[in-house]
Amino acid sequence: MAPRSNRRSGKRAAGRRRLPLRSLLPLLFLCAMLAMLMLRGYVHSEILADFRVRPEASTDKVPQKILDGGPVIDTRGGKETSLHLPDHRIVLTFDDGPDPKWTPKVLDILKKHHAHAVFFVTGTMASRYPDLVQRMVDEG
Repeated sequence: MAPRSNRRSGKRAAGRRRLPLRSLLPLLFLCAMLAMLMLRGYVHSEILADFRVRPEASTDKVPQKILDGGPVIDTRGGKETSLHLPDHRIVLTFDDGPDPKWTPKVLDILKKHHAHAVFFVTGTMASRYPDLVQRMVDEG
């Protein structure tokens, strides 16, 4: 009988493991989703945005008038001032808007009750919904 050639048979070579074919598709899908999420975050300035706009501000020096002042800090116009609230008053605040679904509802309720509020908006959302930002300003 003739000796067998060194061709591989259908069995795996000893010491080498191959990734099962059924694992390849989910792995490729996971990599594609991760890449798309990272690209979306970069395009919409949701990652790395702060350092592209301006350098970090110093956090080791707080003006004395701010330290001695009230709970409200106003930095408009390049000046730092601290404000106190009158007794028995509250400030309504809403963060991370404007939201096209909820912000109009909140504004309608505030208008109905002749109330005002403070809206802390994010730059990305403000650039997406400038009409809502203008409405917030117009209604006080």
